[in-house]
Formats: sequence, C-alpha cells, structure tokens
Amino acid sequence: MRIIPFPLDFISQFTIIVDWEQRKLGELLENGIIIEQSDGNHGELYPKNSEFSLEGIPYISASDIKDSRIDFSKTKYLPLNRAEKFRKGKAKEGDILLAHNATVGPTVQLKTKYPFVILSTTLTLYRINNKFMNPKFFLYALKSSNIQTQLQKMMKQTTRNQVPILAQRTMTIKFPDSIDEQQQLGDFLTQLDCYIALHQRKYGALLRLKEAYLQNLFPKNGESVPKLRFANFDEEWEQRKLGDISEKVTKKNVNNKYYETLTNSAEFGIVSQREFFDKDISNENNLNNYYIVQPDDFVYNPRISNFAPVGPIKRNKIGRTGVMSPLYYVFRTYKIDKTYLETYFASTNWHKFMSMNGDSGARSDRFAIKDSVFREMPIPTTSSQEESKIGDFFKKLDGLIIFHQRKLDQLQKLKKAFLQKLFL
Repeated sequence: MRIIPFPLDFISQFTIIVDWEQRKLGELLENGIIIEQSDGNHGELYPKNSEFSLEGIPYISASDIKDSRIDFSKTKYLPLNRAEKFRKGKAKEGDILLAHNATVGPTVQLKTKYPFVILSTTLTLYRINNKFMNPKFFLYALKSSNIQTQLQKMMKQTTRNQVPILAQRTMTIKFPDSIDEQQQLGDFLTQLDCYIALHQRKYGALLRLKEAYLQNLFPKNGESVPKLRFANFDEEWEQRKLGDISEKVTKKNVNNKYYETLTNSAEFGIVSQREFFDKDISNENNLNNYYIVQPDDFVYNPRISNFAPVGPIKRNKIGRTGVMSPLYYVFRTYKIDKTYLETYFASTNWHKFMSMNGDSGARSDRFAIKDSVFREMPIPTTSSQEESKIGDFFKKLDGLIIFHQRKLDQLQKLKKAFLQKLFL
C-alpha cells in the first residue's frame, strides 16, 4: 500500500452527502454476519494450564492486542487436535476481534499464518459477509465512540467483563448501502492508520536513538572519556562538582515583583503553574517568600515519579522570569554550556549519586537530599567546543522528536474527528 500525506485541514472539507441507514446488529446477522464468544470459564472445553504448549494453534486473549495488531510474541499454544474441539471462538484470517477485559478495549482485524486461532473469553469474534458489509468499514465502526459507548453500557450490566451476544444484537450501527462506499471509507481509514503507525515508529526510533546517545556521549562512572565522540576531540574529560559551576538562587520575590508561579514537570519541564494545572496552586499572599527564577536558571524538583525516580532537574526555557516555591532548589550556572548541562540532566548518569546520598524521606513521593550534599554532585565536563557540539546535537535531535510527536498528535486527532463525523 502506498502511503500519502494527509492534509490536516481535510476534515473540514469532509461531508456525508447521502443519508446512511441505521440498523440493529441483530437485524444484520441474518445476512451472514457471525458474532460469537468462546465458551465460558466453566465450560468443559476451556483449556487448563497444563494443556498449553510451545507450538500448535495460538490461544489469544485481550492482552495480546497491542497497537492495533496482535502480538504473538508471548502467545500460548494448544495442540491442533485439542484446538479443533472448540465449538466457539475459532477465529480465521480477516475476522474482526473486540477485546473486553474490565473495559471495552481495542478492535483488530486478524492477520495470521495459522488456519485459525482460539480466542479466550475476553474477546468477541465478528465474521463479516463481504457481499453485505465491508469488514474494514465494520472494524472502524466498532472503534467509533458511538458504538464503544453502547458496548461499555452493556458491559456494566454484567459481572463477567463481557459484552453479551444477546445484548449486542440491540446495538445500533449506521452504514451506507453502497459496498463500494464502505470499502473506500475502510481503505481510507486503514491508510490513515498506516500513516499514524509510520510516525509512531519514527517517533519511537528517535526516542531510542536519543537514549542510546545519552548513554554513550557522556563518560560512565569511573571513566575519563565517553564511548562515542565527535571528530577532532580526544582530550580527557574533567569531573567537577555542581557547586563549582553553579550557585544556588536565594533571591526572594520581595513585594511580589513577579506574579507568575512556575512549576517543574518531569515530563514537560519548566511551565507556568496555571497552564499546567489549569488553575493557581500557590497562594498569592505568600509569593514574596518564593524564589525568583530567571530564564536559563536550573531547577531541581524533589518530587519523584515514574518519569523521574530521583526528581527532575530542568532548565527554564520559557523566556520569562517567574517564581517558584522554596521546596525547589534553584541554581544558576557559569563556565559550562547550558544546553550541554541540560542534556546531561536528561540522562540517568547522575541518578546513582542521588540514590547513594539521599532518600525518599518522610514522604514517599519526595526525595530528600541536603543542599550541601546536592552541590557535591559530580558533573563531567570537557572543552567548551565539545560541550557546545554535544548540546547542539541533542537540540536538533529533540527538534525531530518534537516534530514527529506533534505530527502524531495531529494525525490521531484527525482520525478521532473522522470517526466522530462518520459514525454519529
């Protein structure tokens, strides 16, 4: 399939000219559309753990559906003679699968080299009659918020995390009578999904590339040179203390000279508190006790998270001065390239020092380390030219990552808009 760029304003030009027919799924089943689930957990045909093997017929569950495809890497298998005994839940190439495990999950069209696969009770099978409805069109109809909402309501009425077949028969679906129109819409949405997947792969590859460079463009603990270097740089690096290249900012916001409160997000960096939380968290009457944070100042946030296991250190790049709570450690640097240092703090190289010299303190979500100890943190340094080279390299790499992230967000919003317009 040839993938073409999608203009992001195309949604505004899209209209449905011909009225679509609305029918209940139960009415469509008479036209050769099959819907079924596997036998229940207590059925005599439900496999026991001892029956699974390393090869045979795949046994698929809801957890195997990832990124709009089936991940066979951790699949269980049943011997062919055992799998053939299943009365229900035997899916074939082209069948549409709906996942439901505690909530209505993703849908996917089965692509497999096996003659069939066995479905767990967390999946529902739809086998579509091509002469009556295009399978790809039906797949995207299931993805729409309209049908997902209907399915979710049905699931809430059960205790087995399933969407009962009988209840699904009452589910309403809109579709054009023309199979050709269904096919064109299905093909278009499939191509849009391919384009989204392309940017997802590029975005993921760039993130992995950045992580690899972060590990190899700085010396490892105990070493004097990094594993990778730019051409024409061969001198040994010097290890300096954070306190040697920075000073703590202690100037307070006297008379409330600055009113914008900033926060340090592990994921998004230094941002306006109002924009981040959609409201003011700080008390305006106490802002005179906050520290003044100027552009390019660095801020350590002791709050730990999955993104920052010892708390994040970020640089103020919003281009304006604000204030921050005394809970943060604000510092201003000199005799070091700021972009280089910002990149170093994006790595995990400094985490070992933090873990060895601090702890989570009295609060499990806060990392505790004394200011005097924090200033002892070792920082690898090299010539200003090499630091600048490293900083510029990561700046360009971050630009590419941001581009693909924004493109991906735009495409996902475009797809959501199409699904909402098509399947009202």
